[in-house]
Amino acid sequence: MNGKHELILNRASTDVNCLDLAPVDAEKVPQPPIPNGEIEISRVTWRMPVIKVSDKEKLRLMSYVERSIPVQIAFRTWELYEYPILPASQRHIWCIKTSTQLEKPRYLIVGFQTDRRNDKTKDMSIFDHCNLTNCRVYLNAQYYPYDPFSAEFKTNNYALLYDAFTNFQRSYYNRDHTSPQVNYAHYKTQSPLIVIDASRQCDSYNSGAGAIDIKLEMEFK
Repeated sequence: MNGKHELILNRASTDVNCLDLAPVDAEKVPQPPIPNGEIEISRVTWRMPVIKVSDKEKLRLMSYVERSIPVQIAFRTWELYEYPILPASQRHIWCIKTSTQLEKPRYLIVGFQTDRRNDKTKDMSIFDHCNLTNCRVYLNAQYYPYDPFSAEFKTNNYALLYDAFTNFQRSYYNRDHTSPQVNYAHYKTQSPLIVIDASRQCDSYNSGAGAIDIKLEMEFK
């Protein structure tokens, strides 16, 4: 009751980055120019679960409503932040935003792409590892994860990154078992996403007031 749900869709000026228009040509025969594609959204359906309670519980809930007692409820929100051109350096710190205590992040998912934007022959759904070795997020002085990933993609040493990738289902959706759609080998070539779990924050940190500076530290070979 009186719960606000909001869905914001930000459309780009072109749909090139939403389509995979690369021609399949095994014989390398010259192809005609690739035409531009277009995506038209005609309908959006948002499915929400409806919970019905018994008459006894309904009377108790209505008494709360009549007395105007504030009820605290948990909420989740997703935000996308993009760094258009990452500097060609082995170590870089990105100051993403300043957040409030209420809206500080619990999870961060980081992905990299190289030379894919506005290229009709590239698949924008595939990410690149860019020889990443470590990635961590700073919430003021607190950082996550505590131990470094120490990845080495050239030698296929990225078990800690893949473990954090698969454990996201268990932590975010509260599942006992995980069933990732990407195996260990395809994680390197298709979706090397870095998942940072900052959901377990200490109580003394949670009780503080003030702004939270969110910084992302990245290290590469």
